[in-house]
Amino acid sequence: MSPRPLLLTLLAILLVPLLPAQEPETDLIKKGLELARRLGGEDATDFIRVVKGKKTARLETAAVTYEDLDRELSVTLVAAVHIGDAAYYEALQKELAGYDLVLFEGIDRGQSEPDEVLLMVGRLQRMLKGALRLEFQPERMDMAKANMKRADISADELARELEAREVGLIPNENLVRAMAPLLEKGFAMLADDGKPESRIKAVIRDKLKRSMADVLGSGLGIYERFKREQDRLRDEVIIGHRNQHAFAMLEKEIAADPRRRFAIIYGAAHQPDFECRLVEDLGLVKTNTRWFSAWRMGKEQATEEPVREPVEEEEPPAPAPVKKI
Repeated sequence: MSPRPLLLTLLAILLVPLLPAQEPETDLIKKGLELARRLGGEDATDFIRVVKGKKTARLETAAVTYEDLDRELSVTLVAAVHIGDAAYYEALQKELAGYDLVLFEGIDRGQSEPDEVLLMVGRLQRMLKGALRLEFQPERMDMAKANMKRADISADELARELEAREVGLIPNENLVRAMAPLLEKGFAMLADDGKPESRIKAVIRDKLKRSMADVLGSGLGIYERFKREQDRLRDEVIIGHRNQHAFAMLEKEIAADPRRRFAIIYGAAHQPDFECRLVEDLGLVKTNTRWFSAWRMGKEQATEEPVREPVEEEEPPAPAPVKKI
């Protein structure tokens, strides 16, 4: 197995969000995923990127706003990575405070027994954040605010949908299980042990961080090149089925009162599918993009404020729905 697919597998494991009966696959799921793949060229929005300087680099995620001015409807897709700088989560928390309703991601474990794979993922996530000297999103963000509502499926439903497609939660699960002890040892070596840090440890951490940022910043393109049929089936659940659940909640809220500012905060990999649904099904038009620094590498200091980057439009947003493909 080449190193790049293995790194992609590791990233897939470590960036799954966790929190302490939908219908099966539908045409909406298929359409959303297919459109997201088709829009992988110039028309697609980049929800995650790497910005490099001479000696520094930043992994950034986007908050992209879509509007229908006639209906006074506004929906912002807030992309996130689940391990990042403390200042990144402070900036996202500040951003979310400005919306009337925020729908957020997080698999609900409920009263069911913890799944072995989910426990392994959670353990590796926490060890990775220690190794990279980053923070874990569920530990740094307060999602119990009055304007926030969880919009995700339960762990039991997730398991049922994966079982129906005969796929596991993560790619190459047996390989990852075998490697988990080695990964844990490696992460433990890079974690803060209370002693003055050696230069070699700092260099290793920086190189690991930059390598992971490069893969994450490549977006869906690099993942698509290595994707197998079972990965597409897994995406129907991990992305399509969960997005359908969240989007149905959004439509219900819009029907109740469209003159509110809505936001959906989900992992960056979910956002191209959400974008297709907003454009295709609600007829919204992209109007603005803002960037948030999730990881800072080199000696650049983190700040709370996002980088603001308005979308350049040749024409004003059209209120009419985009023609169906």
